[in-house]
Amino acid sequence: MTVEKKIFARKASGLVRQIGWLDAMFLALASINPGAGALVYYTFVPSNYAGCSIPMYVITAALLSVGYVLLYAQSSSAMPRSGGEYMLVSRTFTSLVGFMVNWTLIISSLILIGGSLASLTAAFSLIFWHVGLLSKNPTLLLFAVKLWDPEWMFIIGTICILTAFVLMVLPTRFTIKWLIRIFIPLGITVMILSYILGSLSGPNVFQQNWNQLISPYGFTKYDEVLALAEHFGLSYNFKNWFTLSIAASFMMFWAYNGSQSASYFAGELKESSKTLPIATLGSLFVAMLVFTIGGFVWPYVEGYKFLASAGYLFQFHLTEWGMLPTEVSFVLFPNLAWTVVLFIALLGWSFTLIFMALFGSSRCMFAWSFDRVVPDVVSYVHPKWRTPVVAAALGTLVAWVGLLFSLSPWALWMVSMNYNFILITMMVIIASAGILFPFRRKEIFNMAPRWVRFKIGRIPFMSIWSLITLTISAGMLFTTVTVPAVGGYIALGTYLLTAGLFITGGIIYAVSRWYRLKKEGVDILMASKELPPV
Repeated sequence: MTVEKKIFARKASGLVRQIGWLDAMFLALASINPGAGALVYYTFVPSNYAGCSIPMYVITAALLSVGYVLLYAQSSSAMPRSGGEYMLVSRTFTSLVGFMVNWTLIISSLILIGGSLASLTAAFSLIFWHVGLLSKNPTLLLFAVKLWDPEWMFIIGTICILTAFVLMVLPTRFTIKWLIRIFIPLGITVMILSYILGSLSGPNVFQQNWNQLISPYGFTKYDEVLALAEHFGLSYNFKNWFTLSIAASFMMFWAYNGSQSASYFAGELKESSKTLPIATLGSLFVAMLVFTIGGFVWPYVEGYKFLASAGYLFQFHLTEWGMLPTEVSFVLFPNLAWTVVLFIALLGWSFTLIFMALFGSSRCMFAWSFDRVVPDVVSYVHPKWRTPVVAAALGTLVAWVGLLFSLSPWALWMVSMNYNFILITMMVIIASAGILFPFRRKEIFNMAPRWVRFKIGRIPFMSIWSLITLTISAGMLFTTVTVPAVGGYIALGTYLLTAGLFITGGIIYAVSRWYRLKKEGVDILMASKELPPV
């Protein structure tokens, strides 16, 4: 019996183009997640670059991010298939390189998102903590602290990750309608309300409520926070605010990661050539706008030095502090109804971030399988729901392993898995692919939408923009390695884990290629020469 030689898993993807530009932008905003992480960037960045301008580094970082966001939009518009950077790198170079890059990014992000499921625990803990403060109930306060025990973190994390899996395998239209369209607008609305109420209340209300609500439970009073941070060495250099703001923008750069996420599910977008630029650049602009407004409001409400002091003490003197002031809205308006609204919004932001990490990874695994790098069954699409069930299950399993590792005695190794370093290292390869794509794949580039084919003289704009992105990525890589405040903790283990993941991807590819050649007589490298079926 003759075995059919096939390059792709089947003649049609099975996915449905059903995601419009607004839903795609909401999905990208869920990946950026300005609600869950905003105040981290308002405290950690000023504490490392004390004297910088928050609005300026927020806007500058957004401008630095335009390059790679536009690159993803251009490449996925030219090749509107699921997979993100996998499609760009594999079709520019080979599917071997594309798989190694995408494998490294996806596996590391899944493990780390599983390990960060504590953010969901934080949301549940905050509701009990705040209600306990309002009611002066020590039992609720103790339970809020107990939720941080490993057992509770495992239970809450497992429930949340299984819920995300169920929502992934259900029809995408259903999940967008009942999850994304509800929680993303709600989260942004709550942030805007917080800004308005904060501006109307002013700094005196925050300081008074902080001293009345927080300090009686062992935390430092407002005025003492500033003095304590300065005692431990925090100093300000407001004269050099411009230089500090530019430097701080490199640290803020990571906040916009996720705006390119629409490219991962490009195979499910309606009118992808229009939807992709709107969703990617639109989500980047909305996030920048939200961050910028907060960059004016919260320094006014809390005080710039308080933000910097809180971030400084949390990072470098945790035993003397122990609290990040992320509950600004609660301190401003300590009432039960507002606390519940904040809890729902925070829970929504945290959960949609986890969902999007799993959602995007499932589409990349689908693309691997469709190119036959991994078993064909991984690209199985449910005949009724039209979702990649097996790929979703695999991504969920990897994330759950990340949760288990984060709660195990081996959790310290996860500290070495610095995703910022991994991302910017892979971005050097991705940007290089963007430069060469119009020349190496002329037949695909010449069929791309007009805005992708735009040239300045004889040079494709895509290549020019990718060169700018490569330059920024190289600078970011250098800064990430040399300045710990920018990229986080980097040690020998970081390099070994990154190289190990990258090489593992190459080994998996080599084994798969050998198997396909031996059993089917098909060279999976041939997939690099064609676009997968729609």
